Amino acid sequence: MSIKKMIIAYVIAFFLQITFNNMIAVMGTGPDLILILTMVLCYMYADSYPALICGTVFAFIHDLILSSHIGIYALAVLLTGVFVMFISRFFNRENVLPLTGVLAAGTFLCSILQWIICAMGPANFAIIPMLKVQPVLIVYDLIIGVITFFVIMRYSRRQKKSRYYL
Repeated sequence: MSIKKMIIAYVIAFFLQITFNNMIAVMGTGPDLILILTMVLCYMYADSYPALICGTVFAFIHDLILSSHIGIYALAVLLTGVFVMFISRFFNRENVLPLTGVLAAGTFLCSILQWIICAMGPANFAIIPMLKVQPVLIVYDLIIGVITFFVIMRYSRRQKKSRYYL
């Protein structure tokens, strides 16, 4: 995926997250589109540094606009993206089944990282309310992540240096 298409995808995900997310919220939470796009792109591509940078930048912009504590979400997205980059080396990147496990683990990891950073910093958040909404957040992220995976697989060209190129 080119950088231009990636930035367009992040802009769309950002605006959908800050406008449409509250309309479909269940138990006060909706899908985390910036995190989903970052995890899917870091999972699919071996050279996933542009996706990691774009995800971190848009998460930071999200923090600037909507959060009272700036940088927590961006740092959690960055660390989750690095985790997905590392773990995706061990899986077939064209198979959706390992992606579901990576999406679930990445969603939980991002939430735990945000809680740890908030607990160490000035905010004092309880872990129990965060854990209550985790199943809903994981299901949302799995559904949107799998759809994103299939859309990207359908519209992206395979690289000739890939051994799966036909």
